[in-house]
Amino acid sequence: MQKKQKEKELLEKYRPEFCLSKEKGDELLDGFEQLKFMNEVYEYELPKYQDPVYEKTFNVKRLTIIELEKLVNKKIVKYKFKKLILDKPEITRFVIVPFSVQDNDTNRNNKDSTKELEKIIKETLEVTNWRLTADGTVYRLGYVSGRLKGYERDEDLHELFGKKKDEPKAELDPEKLSKYSNTAEIARLFAKVEITERLRKKRLEKEPEGFFLEDRESGYSCNLCSKGIKGSESWWNLDGIQCVDCRNNVKEGIIPAEIIKNHNLWIASWQFKSEFGIHSATVSKMKRNGELVGRELKDLEGKTYFTVYMVEDNKKFFRNRKKTSSSNKKWKFVDKDGVEILL
Repeated sequence: MQKKQKEKELLEKYRPEFCLSKEKGDELLDGFEQLKFMNEVYEYELPKYQDPVYEKTFNVKRLTIIELEKLVNKKIVKYKFKKLILDKPEITRFVIVPFSVQDNDTNRNNKDSTKELEKIIKETLEVTNWRLTADGTVYRLGYVSGRLKGYERDEDLHELFGKKKDEPKAELDPEKLSKYSNTAEIARLFAKVEITERLRKKRLEKEPEGFFLEDRESGYSCNLCSKGIKGSESWWNLDGIQCVDCRNNVKEGIIPAEIIKNHNLWIASWQFKSEFGIHSATVSKMKRNGELVGRELKDLEGKTYFTVYMVEDNKKFFRNRKKTSSSNKKWKFVDKDGVEILL
């Protein structure tokens, strides 16, 4: 009896330390249930993004009316058609815009003129969110007129590219969807991000240097200068997101492409304060005096918008200057033999 009593006392004494309360236990089990359901939602969502039609929709060039006008005009002038003139649009579920074009080739008859223009427009708009309407074009005294149809919604683009109706499949538990709505939303986001990354990498097979994202809704930050940029102005490759200006500086050889993803190869002006305790004004003075070498990045107007201090350009500084921060960051450069040196 004394032994049982002692064990009971020990259990009561150490229970809070080694055992979960019912509330904590239920909370933990619920957490496991959420993780399990998150994986169910993730696996449920993936197939809809793996449809070839989704890939076409993902890569479609979503043009505004101005971009459409520039694209078509650039193409038709090569075939002796005069500037595209747009009329007042009809805006409902779609954007339908009447247009007219003057045919400058007097050797073409009305049939050849309409046939040639339709072919040009269809080929030009094939990878965009615009189409020539089904009623085609009409020729009148040297003018060819017709209508262009713009698609905005993903659902309409899916239909345009031939998406079939989804086959019936097992539905997710409605009670869990209601109970774990936030968890389900996160899982859906993970699935979309995963497929987005896959499709971007697949597109690199045809465009190995990278490409501008077809994304007008999102905003990004340049992986080099940190400038906020629109999705449609964001250059993407495996090095990371780049703004137009940084991309141009890489192309022109002002900076190597490696620094986009490897931030141990360089330092920005503002980092001297946190890493070495040197104020930005002092950094500018040291640059003027030749104690630091900076590579100035210029925008399309020729103005300096960012300065990069490469480790390989400032080996003496990085060897002799002690860091004031507790950061474990290792500065590095690659010597003439391709050997990576840590400073």
